Amino acid sequence: MGKGRLRLGFLVFFVFLGLLGVSAGAIHYGLRQVRQEVQSSQAFRAGWVLAQGNPTLLDAIGVPQLASFTLEHFRDFIAGRQPWVLNVYNKEIPEATGRGMRSRWVRRNEIEVPIVGPRGSGRLTIHAVKDRGDWNLQKLVADIRGHWEPIDLLEPAAAGKVTRKTDPDSAGGE
Repeated sequence: MGKGRLRLGFLVFFVFLGLLGVSAGAIHYGLRQVRQEVQSSQAFRAGWVLAQGNPTLLDAIGVPQLASFTLEHFRDFIAGRQPWVLNVYNKEIPEATGRGMRSRWVRRNEIEVPIVGPRGSGRLTIHAVKDRGDWNLQKLVADIRGHWEPIDLLEPAAAGKVTRKTDPDSAGGE
């Protein structure tokens, strides 16, 4: 009778491990699909080109790269914060013409991705609107760990100095 319980215990344990592995694989696959969808977006590409050439972001973290899926991203995912976010909204806007009213569609993408560089990491947020065939960036912000405020990459003043958080105990001391 003891051998039967032991075998049943092993069976339950291995079934649990199998289910855990399948679940982790499904989560990884889903996040990979979202990442590919984000990277193929024209709105993302427009924002990414500006972010990579921004002097303030280069000063803060070095040359930015898209972060790969890490254990930290998995913890964020479990806590309810998605590492890769792509929200797409379509809105119908009525407009008057010489012949009456007609509608046109406006598309809005809200994208949030993890970024990493040689000197730091953070998140890049891109909000863009496609109206009449052109994508217009409305928000391009890098929220860098260790900085007081997010960096607005669309502001001309963003080419200024980077403000870092400092530890009051280590400032100006031995």
